[in-house]
Amino acid sequence: MKKIILILITFFIVIFIIGSVLLNSYKFQDRLLNIGLNNLVNISESFLDNEDTLKVVVCGSRSPLPSPGTPLSH
Repeated sequence: MKKIILILITFFIVIFIIGSVLLNSYKFQDRLLNIGLNNLVNISESFLDNEDTLKVVVCGSRSPLPSPGTPLSH
C-alpha cells in the first residue's frame, strides 16, 4: 500500500514539474493559445442565441487586489 502511494505521489510531482516547465515555455504558450483560439473560431454552436436576447460579457470589472504591505482603508 505504501509503495502505491509513493508511486502516485511521484507521478503527480513529475506531472507538476513537466507542466510548470511547459507553461513557462513561450513556444508552448503560443501553441496553447492557437489551439484555444481555433476552438473558439471553429465552434459549431454560435455564441448568439436563436432568440432575440442580449448577452453581455464584462472583462475587468473586479476591483484590484490590494498590495500585501498596504493597509486597508475603512
